[in-house]
Amino acid sequence: MLRYYPLMVIAVLISGLSLAPVVGFASAISAPALQLKSYDQLHKRVWHTEHGLPQISVVAITQDQQGYMWLATEGGLAQFDGNKFTVFNAANTALFTNPLLRSLFVTTAGDLLVGSSDKLILRRDQVFSELKLNGKSVGSVEAIVENSKAQVFIAAQQLLLWQDEQLSALPIPPRPVTSLLADGDKLWIGGPGYLAVWQPQLTPAEQYQLVYDQQQPGWLIKAMQVNQQGLLLATAQGLWQYHAKSGAVSLAEPHIQDEVLLLFKQQNTTWIATYHELFQFQNEQLVARFDISAAQGVPWLVSAFQSKDGYLWFGSKTHGLMRLRADATANYAVASGIPDPYVWALQATPDELLVGYNGGLASFDGERFSTLLSGSQLSHPVVYSLYRAQDGVLWAGTRRGLNRISADYTEIVHYPSLDHIQINGVTQSADGTVWIGTFDGLYRITAQGQQPELMSALLEGASTRIRMVFTDSQDRLWLGTSTGAYVLEQGRLQQVNDPLLSNVYVSFITELTDGRMLLGTFQHGFAYEDGQGGWHKVLPQQGLPTPDVLYLAETPQGVLVSNFNGVYRLASQVLQHGEVRAQVIIDDSGAEAGIDGFRCCNGAGNSKGVVWHDKLYLPTLNGMVSVDLPTLRDDIFTPSAVIEHITAAGQPLLSGALLTLAATQRDLVFSFTAPVYYRPKSLIFRYRLKGYEHDWTEVSDRRQAFYTNLPAGKFQFQVQVRYQGEGDWSDVVEQQLLLKAHWYEETWFYMTWVLLALLLFYLFYRLWLKRLAYQQQRLELMVQERTQQLDAANQQLAALNQRLQQQSVTDALTGLHNRYYLQQIVDPLLAAARRQGRVLHCLLIDLDNFKQVNDLCGHQAGDAVLQQMAALLKRLVRQSDHLIRWGGEEFLLILESTESPDLFLQRLQQAMKDEPWLQSEQQPTKISGSVGVVTYPFMDNNNWSWTQALALADKALYQVKASGKAGWLQLIPDSQADEPRYWLQRDVPQMLSSGAFRFEASLEVKAKLQQLLVATAMQD
Repeated sequence: MLRYYPLMVIAVLISGLSLAPVVGFASAISAPALQLKSYDQLHKRVWHTEHGLPQISVVAITQDQQGYMWLATEGGLAQFDGNKFTVFNAANTALFTNPLLRSLFVTTAGDLLVGSSDKLILRRDQVFSELKLNGKSVGSVEAIVENSKAQVFIAAQQLLLWQDEQLSALPIPPRPVTSLLADGDKLWIGGPGYLAVWQPQLTPAEQYQLVYDQQQPGWLIKAMQVNQQGLLLATAQGLWQYHAKSGAVSLAEPHIQDEVLLLFKQQNTTWIATYHELFQFQNEQLVARFDISAAQGVPWLVSAFQSKDGYLWFGSKTHGLMRLRADATANYAVASGIPDPYVWALQATPDELLVGYNGGLASFDGERFSTLLSGSQLSHPVVYSLYRAQDGVLWAGTRRGLNRISADYTEIVHYPSLDHIQINGVTQSADGTVWIGTFDGLYRITAQGQQPELMSALLEGASTRIRMVFTDSQDRLWLGTSTGAYVLEQGRLQQVNDPLLSNVYVSFITELTDGRMLLGTFQHGFAYEDGQGGWHKVLPQQGLPTPDVLYLAETPQGVLVSNFNGVYRLASQVLQHGEVRAQVIIDDSGAEAGIDGFRCCNGAGNSKGVVWHDKLYLPTLNGMVSVDLPTLRDDIFTPSAVIEHITAAGQPLLSGALLTLAATQRDLVFSFTAPVYYRPKSLIFRYRLKGYEHDWTEVSDRRQAFYTNLPAGKFQFQVQVRYQGEGDWSDVVEQQLLLKAHWYEETWFYMTWVLLALLLFYLFYRLWLKRLAYQQQRLELMVQERTQQLDAANQQLAALNQRLQQQSVTDALTGLHNRYYLQQIVDPLLAAARRQGRVLHCLLIDLDNFKQVNDLCGHQAGDAVLQQMAALLKRLVRQSDHLIRWGGEEFLLILESTESPDLFLQRLQQAMKDEPWLQSEQQPTKISGSVGVVTYPFMDNNNWSWTQALALADKALYQVKASGKAGWLQLIPDSQADEPRYWLQRDVPQMLSSGAFRFEASLEVKAKLQQLLVATAMQD
């Protein structure tokens, strides 16, 4: 027996439990946490025919696997996605010529069954068809259920079973069936005056049992639910109880003797509706009973359903569709005891919440308001700001003037000089000075002063439109104005130095728990100190749902921000430069503002929000709104997109894994949506036709994509959805398409045209060739003659060029290479040496006493000596070496050999001694040579260039001359000789004495150099 408990009239919305299967939906439902709220705190949304319902009577409700709500009415079937109703009736579906529908059910396989007053209709893959029994319609379908074995039972003119795509009649007595209930292996059957059970696991003779036979006229079972005693029976004579142990049937609840129109059970919660009342039982105890007459709500409830998102749906016989939603918010307005709903200011104390409203000052204890001061006791009835001072005094700013109220609210002091202006905020410094922010400037009342003082000099150059005043823990005074934020420290007022914050409307100021300051703005989000002398900004373009800040609270549950369009929450990490991920708590924007939630928020400046007893309270134009912080859900709901249908030239196309389209179907319209039943207008979609376009197109109200003149090919239409300014994009939903090509777009057609074009080209080409052949014959003779002439001329020119090239790099007298040759090869030669990691031995050779040869024997004899010397050198060098006449009687020899140059020098000196030089009377001495040697690059010094190395060789040569000639000297700089220009200005003994150079030399030169170095050392 259900027991009645006379509690206050409240409604409980179950959200957060995994619900058992209910009539109309066969799978378990997951929803948010259990919340117990008064009926006026539940968010109610009602849809009527003006919103798109085909008819006002919603007699059955269910939800399919895609999330669509399906509604059976007496004017046809409606599919609802939260945004629009799609109606199926006689106008578009032949099976609905009789629009009087009776029942709905979605099977575990995803099929939608629709019972009308004359037939049973199946919807599968967007196609409706009738299920017939032996070729005939089944008649009026009153109920549909499915058991755990996927057997579907239909209460029609007889009890039917639909299994394995077959419809059959159960072998039971032919009595009318008005209600069915699947209970494990049992099927409970209710009808006029009887209750029966069918158990297929028993023998055929025992399968059907009549449990109860009621002879009372009009006793009719309309719905059944299992409870601890047995079954609850909804009848036209009230709520009855079938007792399973005794088999007796009795009245279950004396208070429910009217006709029961609705019996709906969740896990441990049962909803029962009569014509004008709705009862809610939990654990078989009545916890709610409220009037739902036309004056109080939606009467005559006949259907109910719990959707996947945890919302409770009611269908009315006379008032359409209603959805109930519970969240963490609550509203306290006139019904809670406040005389006027316009609330402007809040101030928390340990025991009460002070509330400034249009009629004065009230206190709030968490449930009810009580008046503290009426508007007539204050300078103006509208209390716009509140501040509790250190001494307990309450400062109340109004639309016209300031009031100083004693801690016990018995003494009130007015300040007539401020009665002409609105007081936006009040704060107090450590020395007791009270600061008052107004649109007329900044005022102060000192601890010893009696009257407000306008601080005009202090604000010189600053905005006088002060929205908020705030004193931080360092006793600094902060001002939020229409042109940025200012801070008063040690008697100096300075503007916050930031390119953005010095030019925006600062609407809110607070100090974070770690001591950093935070500034809220209009249109530009908020900013907080970054700890390095600057400000970190959180801007709308980073993902804030709205750009304004009226109030911001730092709580354990995150950062809550109120604005003109509602309230949203950010993760606490956002105050540490974290990612902006918003969760909308109250949405008061757009066309649905106030329809599916509370209106919020109100006013800007001081005292426009407060956290009190784990709740955030905010002023509104309809009392206060609270957010119960511990019950806020951490997860952000992400809707799922659905591609509804595709049309080509106005004709709908059947969907499939791959949709193949004819060549003529090039103009396509894709319709998509997301079944969402809270804030559907806040959804934004993005779509693209992959394979045709790369970028996404973003839309909101328009849930269609249009494409014209598409090319042939394979494409994927993709769509995603999310809430505006909240959450991530949903998973991609796509439909693959194959657009066939026209015959003239086929490959064979293009190949045919290509072949024809090639054939025509070939024919024209052949004709052109014949024409050219004749002309060619005429030209060949002319060309042959001219070619012969040109060949002869070219050969002459080539020979001349070759001679000229050779002459440009060859010394005319000796036939050796000249300096120009060295200019051409030196860079490649050095690069190859560096690349191969080898060195070049450079020998600068000068003939000794050559001037005497010229002077005594004449220049012809000197030329002969030079030629003989060149021939001698050619015999000694290898093919890879470079032999150059350097000038006059000097020769440059570059050896690419890896052997030491002294071996070559010994051969050279011996060869010169053995050479049979041309003799004459005037030639008294034999020819010898002095040689300066360097090996480049230097092993211990990279500071010397090639030119400087040659200069060093020249210096070595002249030192040989000075040491008696007929020898050689090699100078080797080490790492200390890092200034080539300096050392080239020194003589060889100085170089060697410095220790920056080493040397190698022939014996005679070496001996004389050592004597010279000893003598130099003795002089030093």
